[in-house]
Amino acid sequence: MKDVRLSPVAMQSPSVKLDSCYDVPGLVILSTSHKLGKPSKRHTACNSIGVHTGSEGSGRVLGLILDLGKEASQRDVSLALEPQIGKWRQHPQAATAVISGLSKRRLPYVASMVLSFMRQRRVEANVYHYTAAMSACQAGGQWQLALSFLEEMSRLVVTPNKISYSATISAFEKGGQWQLALWLFKLMLEADVRPDEITCNSLMSTCAKSGQWQIALGFLITMPYMRLVPDAISHSAVITACEKGQGQWQLALCLLAGMQQASARPDEVSYGAAIGACGTGGQWCWSNMLLCGMAETKVRQSLISYNSAVTSCEKAGEWLMALRLLQNMLQEQVEPDEFSLNAAISVCVTTGQWVLALSLLEAMSDIKLEPDEISMNAAVSACEKGCQWHLSLSFLSTMQSTALVELHSSAAHMWLSPQS
Repeated sequence: MKDVRLSPVAMQSPSVKLDSCYDVPGLVILSTSHKLGKPSKRHTACNSIGVHTGSEGSGRVLGLILDLGKEASQRDVSLALEPQIGKWRQHPQAATAVISGLSKRRLPYVASMVLSFMRQRRVEANVYHYTAAMSACQAGGQWQLALSFLEEMSRLVVTPNKISYSATISAFEKGGQWQLALWLFKLMLEADVRPDEITCNSLMSTCAKSGQWQIALGFLITMPYMRLVPDAISHSAVITACEKGQGQWQLALCLLAGMQQASARPDEVSYGAAIGACGTGGQWCWSNMLLCGMAETKVRQSLISYNSAVTSCEKAGEWLMALRLLQNMLQEQVEPDEFSLNAAISVCVTTGQWVLALSLLEAMSDIKLEPDEISMNAAVSACEKGCQWHLSLSFLSTMQSTALVELHSSAAHMWLSPQS
């Protein structure tokens, strides 16, 4: 395994040369010079980072640190850990168990203080300690902190492993840092660290959130060349990228159809992303066909998939179909939320169905949903279209009493028009 050093300057402003990552425009084709073999079988997180969670002593130490709370200072943490110096020097895995416990509770900054204490007291801090701390950054998307851990490892000549890189890439995913994710993946390959499906899925998800569908698709195509098998998560990530990347609905449909051939069964996420992609592309018919297809393939029609379909109807001005979808939701015992009702109210308003819009607003309270600013503004617009100024005054009064005071121009117009 090669030792790849990360300079502090590079950590702050990495030079990401995407041209070195792909040869075909729009597709990421990784260099075949890297010897990428089949990844080893996945282990549980504890086994992978060498944690022995059954340590009673480590549990007590973790409890002491947790009692300090999220606002604990470095001094507080150091005082709590001082009695553990001798034990940790002899048994570094005890420190790993404590940091892993902080990771599970999503306390990356407290984990950072533990690492800082270990450095100050010359207690060995190895790849397992740093990887556990990076995992804490993963859930909350603290990518800057994860990146600082990587730089620290380089300075201390601690070689990152596959889990270290994957955890940091996942933190980049949560933070939407797709360029940094690609840069780190390049460093991973240069260090002869083999990526696995989790690494590639995180990369594709990062690209998906930024609408980088070409790069996400490139990774999906390249995975078999790395002896990796794309799964449902892999395909769903690329389909999501199609949804956010200028409505690439045709590609989304092709990917969804190709999942069966790739032995990756479509799930709620992949269907929901494809429905959303069709909606973004103005293909409300396809959105509804996919929703029906979920039932035929025995995939649960979730709230997310229904909301995507209702939104596609809203964008196309198909108010009747939007109402039918709401009815189907209730029949299938999928409880609509504010997003569902707001989309239906909006399409009714834009198509002049102001009576239906007000009826839907009234129905929100029946299913214990609190109208928000979007709902009330739509209601005021509906009153404007129906010349129901007295109702609009009532809505405006309600909005002011519930602090929903930021109104559209149409709302202001309705307030002033009776007095003019």
